[in-house]
Amino acid sequence: WVVTFGKPHSSVAPGQAAVFYRGDEVLGGGTITASIRE
Repeated sequence: WVVTFGKPHSSVAPGQAAVFYRGDEVLGGGTITASIRE
């Protein structure tokens, strides 16, 4: 999976968790393995 933000985020780092919610329900997630700055 590749997650792309609409605007830059400076605090994304490998090893952090990416978790996706809909309200209080967890839809999924994973561990960030790389951060690419454009």
